[in-house]
Amino acid sequence: MIWTATFVIAVCLFKSCETKASVRVVKPNKARVIYGKGHGKDVALWVARSCVGEAGFDSGESGECAAIAHIYRKRTKVTQFNLYQVTRRYSAAIKKGPHQKRKWVFYLCRDLKKPKYWSKGLHWPNYRDKWASILKLCDDFIAGKVLDPIPHADHYGGRMDRHRAKKWNWYKLDTPDFKNHFWSVTCPKRKEKNDA
Repeated sequence: MIWTATFVIAVCLFKSCETKASVRVVKPNKARVIYGKGHGKDVALWVARSCVGEAGFDSGESGECAAIAHIYRKRTKVTQFNLYQVTRRYSAAIKKGPHQKRKWVFYLCRDLKKPKYWSKGLHWPNYRDKWASILKLCDDFIAGKVLDPIPHADHYGGRMDRHRAKKWNWYKLDTPDFKNHFWSVTCPKRKEKNDA
């Protein structure tokens, strides 16, 4: 009994933070049936909404949106979730709930019309072209045409996420002008050696 408990604890400790999701695991084949691209989910649209919610309308030009999108794709490789699921679970900006202060993010659409709940103090035409640009970037990302501006990044987050990075000894990456912090789980220099 003691050996079994010790073994279970050892396995749990051995598993990386990659698998410590606080969400219910869905089998990959079932996930595709529920959330697959062919079932009414516009994955690029959700990635674009996430980019705006997480990093603003300038994230397309700055490269931050591309970096965020690539983080999501990397997460699909280490979890059982597809790109749509990872995006919806990872991005606090597109999670509904009482914490959500920018409901308009959910109403950013392909028709480029002013979203519902848009702030009365902001002139939508000033943001429409930037939104169109982010949508195109995300479509290109889905098509595999967008390079990863931060190939060593495994996670991103705001100031409130720094405690997690510190707790798990992640490496903060240099990302000037980005609104979020980007981290690597392993030493970037070690990754470069392995990639060479």
